[in-house]
Amino acid sequence: MRDEYTKYVKCERSIVALETALNEAKGRDNVKRVAYEYGLHYGGMAVLTLCLMYISFSYRYTTIIVFGNNFNFEPFGSLISFPTKVPNSISVVFWIVVNNFVSRTLAGYVK
Repeated sequence: MRDEYTKYVKCERSIVALETALNEAKGRDNVKRVAYEYGLHYGGMAVLTLCLMYISFSYRYTTIIVFGNNFNFEPFGSLISFPTKVPNSISVVFWIVVNNFVSRTLAGYVK
């Protein structure tokens, strides 16, 4: 009887050791998955932010659309055409801000 008990204890210890090793491996895989998931998400956002900043600084004095004199955007006309100072126009900076706001709002509805 005693021999069977020692065999049982040895088997139980080896099972516990294998379960511990398996749980550690699962934890490492979970950490890698989370790191990839967040890394790709925030890395993509960082690249997009840098691209938008580059476009904003490079083309800040360029207009997207210039409307005729029959359009009047007052009191927001100076805000819409902020760095360009062209009346009745939409600047690149304003265009990026509006598109960013709309895309984030739509992404919030999709989730």
